[in-house]
Amino acid sequence: SASTIKPLLSYALAIEHLNWSDVHVVDDVPYMYPGTNISVKNVDGRYMGELLLEEALGYSRNTVALKTLQEVIDKIGINKVLNYLEDIDMLDCERDLFNMSYGIGGMYNGVTPIQLASAFSIFPNLGIYKKATTIRKIEIIDDKTIENEINKKRVLSEETAFKMSNVLKKVVDNNYWS
Repeated sequence: SASTIKPLLSYALAIEHLNWSDVHVVDDVPYMYPGTNISVKNVDGRYMGELLLEEALGYSRNTVALKTLQEVIDKIGINKVLNYLEDIDMLDCERDLFNMSYGIGGMYNGVTPIQLASAFSIFPNLGIYKKATTIRKIEIIDDKTIENEINKKRVLSEETAFKMSNVLKKVVDNNYWS
């Protein structure tokens, strides 16, 4: 899952709970894991200063993702963050094992591609999480239809989902890693 967790965890929750816009400016500067003297490193070993949220995501800035996650935790508390991760089936450990490295993909067991796809579906589904399945509906002989509404739950506001989708589209359109 590595950096794919950043938009799901740090940035979506910052838009939702810190009232960030999809053109929010962040600061890529040296940062330490909270409560430690361990420096957070970016993949290229450097810092880029002020960036749009889209750029921080496009350039996969670990410092920004973790600093953002800490701001979210400071605002809403760790339990709400863990509840959200459970709601989108992205918590792969016991709650008491969660640590900040999770925010840059430092998971214990990782998640499957299906779990990741299900979690990312919250953006085009306007904040609704629905566990992926291959069954969409069952048609019964007497013209009854059963729609599959298994594990459907609102986890983000429509506005947050729209803004995060916009950021993700910009990242793809601008091709940061070419």
